[in-house]
Amino acid sequence: MNTTPTIVKTSDPVDLIALLPTLAGTPLRNSFVVAPFVGKRTVGALRIDLPSHESPDVFAALANVLLGNLERIRGCSGAAIVIYTDEPYVTAFDAWDPLQVVLCEQFMDAGLRIVASLLVAGDAWERFDERSPLGQSLALVEASAAFLPERPEEPWALPQADLALAQRVAAGVEDIVVFGEERSALGVYRPAEPLEPIPFLERLLSHDSDDIGPATIARLVTMMQSEGDVDRTVLQIAFGAKTGAASWRRTLEVRALAAQAGTTPHEYLMKHDRDNPGTRRIGDLLTGQTSEMPSPRRLQRGAALLARVAVHAPPMHQPHLLCALAWVLWAQGLSSAAHELLARCLRTAPEHPLAIVFHTAWNALPLPDWVFVRAAAEELEVSP
Repeated sequence: MNTTPTIVKTSDPVDLIALLPTLAGTPLRNSFVVAPFVGKRTVGALRIDLPSHESPDVFAALANVLLGNLERIRGCSGAAIVIYTDEPYVTAFDAWDPLQVVLCEQFMDAGLRIVASLLVAGDAWERFDERSPLGQSLALVEASAAFLPERPEEPWALPQADLALAQRVAAGVEDIVVFGEERSALGVYRPAEPLEPIPFLERLLSHDSDDIGPATIARLVTMMQSEGDVDRTVLQIAFGAKTGAASWRRTLEVRALAAQAGTTPHEYLMKHDRDNPGTRRIGDLLTGQTSEMPSPRRLQRGAALLARVAVHAPPMHQPHLLCALAWVLWAQGLSSAAHELLARCLRTAPEHPLAIVFHTAWNALPLPDWVFVRAAAEELEVSP
């Protein structure tokens, strides 16, 4: 694997616009992006949807959230701000200038250098400090030397479900949950013996997700029915079998202690277990506030596996799977795709507690620490 950073030199803001979709991992529309800089190099991109309420208080709150993330990046000394909107340039400039003013002021008050503050409207782009009547042509972006052909053309999306496979998975889930049986490839029913979740998931991650059949999908669906199941699964995917096992041991311990105390596991955690070192470490890993680095390859394979299982699971069994998949995408820096999955989950299960927790947490911490510490990340070098 090549671990040498890709350095793209540029002295023109149009080059930054050309590269940002690659750094963000998704096409950029109706959002604003903050690219943190360490010296002359950017180490990633933070993307947030444009706010629906245009007020100084909302803008200030967003700036505070972003500052909190920038402060987590070692050596961060500056930031570039780019606002993307489908609106025409002539109306977009006045509409979003107040947002960039608040961001620039708060960033500078915190000691950060503003590398650039730019608007990319539906029909033109421009610097906010150099307003022109019609802006500059978007054709300049694709003509830029920094434009990368491998830029994502479409956001991350769930695969299409195979109806016949989904029906077989639903039958398999019913057999396990209702009758305690599973059907072999030869059509013979046998008792559905409990499986050890850690080695089971390790085996699945070693295979191409497209090769996983209905019986195996049904098994994984039935093993993803609680918040503890989600914690164990996502941490195993990201950090390996040992971390997944540690999370699962702690979940089982808390369940036993909560039962003894006559309360729920969540209530027990909040009242009695928040200072437990094991619980703290799991919490730090789940919120991305750690120096430990997940495996990019495992995250990619885990996302493919969970996506295949989620789209073929019966609807009532999908929420925890969608939350797990959303976390794996968030861990890769694909916060927009993660929020889309949470929104899908909440449309069908509006009170789903884990989706609500993730949504709230990611609004405060849009991306984990490790997204900005990538040995092979694309980096952009700009002139001072």
